Amino acid sequence: MKSTVRILVMAAVMLGFAACGDDDDRNDGREGKLNITLWGEDYISEGIPAEDDDGFSDGWSLKFDIFAINLGKLRVAEGDKSPVVDTDTFKIYDLAKYQEPEIIESFVVPAAKYTNTGYSIAAATADSQAGNADAAVVTKMKENGWSIFAEGTATHKDGRNVSFSWGFDSTTRYEPCHSEGDLLDDDDDDREEDIEITIHSDHLFMNSVAHDDPDLIFELVASAANDDKHIGNEELKALNIENSDDYDTGSYNLPTMWEYMLHMSKTLGHIDGEGHCEMN
Repeated sequence: MKSTVRILVMAAVMLGFAACGDDDDRNDGREGKLNITLWGEDYISEGIPAEDDDGFSDGWSLKFDIFAINLGKLRVAEGDKSPVVDTDTFKIYDLAKYQEPEIIESFVVPAAKYTNTGYSIAAATADSQAGNADAAVVTKMKENGWSIFAEGTATHKDGRNVSFSWGFDSTTRYEPCHSEGDLLDDDDDDREEDIEITIHSDHLFMNSVAHDDPDLIFELVASAANDDKHIGNEELKALNIENSDDYDTGSYNLPTMWEYMLHMSKTLGHIDGEGHCEMN
């Protein structure tokens, strides 16, 4: 998979590092292959179960048929040095199609420890390209200016079920992300390392913006379903949560379920699994 990429590494700079004997950060001018992978973990590939310790605490389970994001502006650097990867393109990926982390970009870069990664999940535009998402999904996201599009079904233990289809237009820059791309940890000539962009879909269903260990709940969301047992954006916008004891909005003004979930949609991005990213 190719994209328009600026590999910002200059020979003169490399010679400067070699002359200074900075072998801790660069490995004598050697190169390696740095893969950027994308993964939504089991919550997207298999669904969110109805389990108190590892899923919804209120009896619901959920399965995504589509979980698409408009992802781009990849940046990878060695600490606070100039980036060796800096892209402008955005591509639309459907994580529900993945059963494991998948490589979305690969770059040949100087062997180093790449601990500073950045990426954006932004509103799709006419310039957004298809990653692995179906053409219909790409078209829908571009026409609506969505950054995230999720569609699927939820089922309660008592037999109730609803369908949902949501598009969010939030834009978030995740940078710096504390990545673990170490191309110095291998003496072989064929050095290869992955940096994983990890998407945590469960954040949409957390019941607190402030607590470190919130519950995942769905009952109030389910109550917004229309006569067709479907929940769309309009149903979320009509559901007021100001008087709900189940949701903690902290200091944020989030009076409706739509505004709450839109806010939470800006927190989905991580790095290398549970690695932390600053959100801008």
